[in-house]
Amino acid sequence: MKKKLLIKLKPSNFIVYGLVVYFIIYLLGPYNYTIYSIEGVFYYFVSFLLLFLGAFIVQKMSTEKQRSVKKEYEVIISKKSEILLQIISVVSIISFIIYFQEIIRLPTNNYNFASEDLRLELSASRSTLNKIAEMTMLTGPVSYLISSNVRKLNYKITTPLTLIAFFIPSFGFLSVGARGVAIISLFIFLINHLVLKMRLVTNSKFKKVLKRLMPLVAVFIVVYFIGNLFIGRPGLLKAEDLFLIYPGDTKLKVFYGFLNDNLLHQLDPLYKAFMYYTHSFPVFTYFYTEAPQSGIFYGALQFSFIFFVLNAVGLSSVDPNSVVLYNPTAGLYSTFISYFIIDYGKWLALFIIFFSGIVFGLIYNSARSGKIGYFIYPIILTMCFISPIYYFWTVGRMDVMLFWYFLFYPILKLLGLKVEVNKR
Repeated sequence: MKKKLLIKLKPSNFIVYGLVVYFIIYLLGPYNYTIYSIEGVFYYFVSFLLLFLGAFIVQKMSTEKQRSVKKEYEVIISKKSEILLQIISVVSIISFIIYFQEIIRLPTNNYNFASEDLRLELSASRSTLNKIAEMTMLTGPVSYLISSNVRKLNYKITTPLTLIAFFIPSFGFLSVGARGVAIISLFIFLINHLVLKMRLVTNSKFKKVLKRLMPLVAVFIVVYFIGNLFIGRPGLLKAEDLFLIYPGDTKLKVFYGFLNDNLLHQLDPLYKAFMYYTHSFPVFTYFYTEAPQSGIFYGALQFSFIFFVLNAVGLSSVDPNSVVLYNPTAGLYSTFISYFIIDYGKWLALFIIFFSGIVFGLIYNSARSGKIGYFIYPIILTMCFISPIYYFWTVGRMDVMLFWYFLFYPILKLLGLKVEVNKR
């Protein structure tokens, strides 16, 4: 008997879930923040409303058409398609090895994995091969998102190989002290598990053991290294002295301060982790007051991966890296809205945000129909959920994952990958 999930796996719902979870943590967390602009608060909620409405309207159109239709999905994969998934996974693993070789040769003392921020050192001396390896590492999650949906694989090696490839980019970016990809990968992984549950994907006993044991081990290792970074990068300030924009704009709540003092400041890393996840809303209210009125990049941030490639081959003079020159809160998270404003300006950004919601709704409809959105649906739900914190197009390099998916999906289809939809 099919158990009904209490969580509704729709983009509009995940936008709401993300907001609710964020503000629960924000309100119950250890800090009170300064709100810099009431207009910024209003713009913040209007933006989320437009993103929600864009997704909700398109979802509703699909629901009305298919209200009485129940569907079961069966993913069929040929040996050729599965071998291509294995090749994609191997490419991801080899790319990690190439990438990591350059990391351990950086001029630092006593390199310790995922314990310090080495991004500046890397950017100052990195090779073209390292840049390519960083991008090709991100093919790994694509192979796993597809293979995990298949009930009957042709080769036993596919499950462990694609699972390793899924987490490979996390370890690659953790090796230089970057947490974003690892955090986003965990969200994608967990949401993919919910989607698989909804689709009733069941497998052989061997694969069931792998699906339960290996993911737990992988998640534990990634969480361990993320936590290690919060401890290993303590910063110069104590938890009660932290601030966002100006000294004094962040206050440690009395109870949390008392608790930390009695524990001899052992909670400092935990409090800083809370700040990491909760500072985006107050930072946005400052960003709004300082942000440019008109657009600067007009899509170069939203589609940064494409513009990076065009810039590298001389077909575009726009360098998305120059965003730091126009971002008044560079180095801080300021929700998904901020880069839309830098890209398009305050008024046009609202339209593009609404259109992004429509895109999410269209991918939802595509996933329900077993078409191109079927395998990347967990990425879209993740983008909706983390929108109160991150700019969802580029954080965790989800734009690169989507690029690889749209590149490989037609080839996999030609080789024999298909989704059969049975209506009941």
